[in-house]
Amino acid sequence: MNYSSKNNCNHLIHLSKCVGFSLVELMVSMAISFVLLLAITNVYLGSKETYRVREDFSKLQELGRQGLEVLTRSILMTDHWGGVPSSDITVGTVTGITAGSGACDAAWIQNTNQPLIGEDGVSAVSGLTQFQNCVATNEYVPNSDVLIIRYADSQPVIDSVVNASSGLFIRSEVESRGQLFVGSSGTSGTGVGTSSTLNATRNYQYRVEAYFLRNCSDVPCTDGIPTLSRLTMIDNALQLELIADGVEQIQYQYGLDTDGDAVADQFVNAGNVVNWNQVVAVNIDAIIRSANQDHSVSDTATYSLAGGSSVAGGINFTPASSVQTHHRKQLSKLIHVRNRVRS
Repeated sequence: MNYSSKNNCNHLIHLSKCVGFSLVELMVSMAISFVLLLAITNVYLGSKETYRVREDFSKLQELGRQGLEVLTRSILMTDHWGGVPSSDITVGTVTGITAGSGACDAAWIQNTNQPLIGEDGVSAVSGLTQFQNCVATNEYVPNSDVLIIRYADSQPVIDSVVNASSGLFIRSEVESRGQLFVGSSGTSGTGVGTSSTLNATRNYQYRVEAYFLRNCSDVPCTDGIPTLSRLTMIDNALQLELIADGVEQIQYQYGLDTDGDAVADQFVNAGNVVNWNQVVAVNIDAIIRSANQDHSVSDTATYSLAGGSSVAGGINFTPASSVQTHHRKQLSKLIHVRNRVRS
């Protein structure tokens, strides 16, 4: 009996070793699996976060590039009037246009004698001169500069298109004279003849663009995302266009040609420009921020723009505490006013 019981026990022990695990073995294997799973999860989350940060920086760079490209094109076109100096442009029949508010009235729109002018930023839009109250108080980013540009578009427009449009056009007779007029009412007016086929005359769409930083990227202004924007003529009305969101601050400096050699002799902020016709280059200095917040970031840096606060018209910019968790990049670009530096 005893011998038989012993054999049965050994048999059972032998079976347990072949077909199962002890409780200790099971717990050890679960612990190892948990550690491996935790490591894999951490690697995944780390990779995901790295990807998100890189994507934010990529979008930040793209927004900055987009904004600078639009500004570059406008600055390059500044003071183009189809082969006629701005001083030889007269104002013809201009009726039926929808002006903006504040300083951006009909006379401001038609001011071809001032192809480029800027203003140093102030605390409120009511404190500006050229752009005073052109937008609502809550739509202007305090201390951001304003840049106003006027020119004739590069592509000529045929008479039939002009006649059917209520937009603003420049008709230029090369090296002679030019006229600003509303298409549907001014093509047979006085000034530069009745047809763009006469005397090397061409029609061009008239452009007026006021670049400013808007305190939001939506309509109405509620989301608090600073956005490079502009007021511009679309057909016969001054309208708002949103260019690039995330532009948190922008400043401009102007290269002055004081000796007539088409080369900038000095760079100054808007308040120190005496003669705007001497501006042959514009330097853009901007802060771009990411769309998403990163709570591992606390950006308390102070950015020096347009020479910093030690220079008249320049500023030192420090992000507000509520938005210090965004990534930022400072971008600068120098653009020549092409139509003033050609020999």
